Amino acid sequence: MDRIFRRPAVTTSERKNVIELSHAVSRAVFEIIAGYRTVGQLAFVMEPECVKKLRAQAILQTGGYTLQPEPGTSHGQVRSLHLWPTLSGAYECSVIVAFKHRVRAVALRIEPWHGRWQITSVEMI
Repeated sequence: MDRIFRRPAVTTSERKNVIELSHAVSRAVFEIIAGYRTVGQLAFVMEPECVKKLRAQAILQTGGYTLQPEPGTSHGQVRSLHLWPTLSGAYECSVIVAFKHRVRAVALRIEPWHGRWQITSVEMI
């Protein structure tokens, strides 16, 4: 199939960079929704529409922002991360994160943008 559709070659360093970004952003997404982190901290790696979506979701879930985590809470732990390259050179990623007493999922679309990677779509379950 790859010969037919001419899938671009994926370098190991490129894949490693995308995995690291996915890992960090997925944990941060749930910290934002829990109210422990501000959305502005991810603005440099996300499109404005994703930032607006996260801001709205955080306000719905928490009623506002809490800058300091409650005592005894921990950052989310990534339980599973699956990454798929697309024909366009972007990546689609699904991540399962355990956060306190919950397990949730986030789906990310990561595209190259001016020499770096940018999150262009985020969905939370």
